[in-house]
Amino acid sequence: MKRALIALLAFVVVGSARGQSPAKIRVTTWNLEWFPNGSPDDATLEKQAQRIEAAANVLKKLDPDILLLQEMRDYDA
Repeated sequence: MKRALIALLAFVVVGSARGQSPAKIRVTTWNLEWFPNGSPDDATLEKQAQRIEAAANVLKKLDPDILLLQEMRDYDA
């Protein structure tokens, strides 16, 4: 992750130094609060599916180039 951010920063700095306009990049960070359970306690599979769909709908509308997610339950989620 750090390498990607460093590469992005280098791209912007080099582009600016060459007199080019830096590319516009949309970055979104989203705290999912123990996604998809909603808490450290288990939610039903139906409730988890609803939370996944709701988050996906919002994030699709935002259409970020880079998406940073916080408070994921685990890597698989």
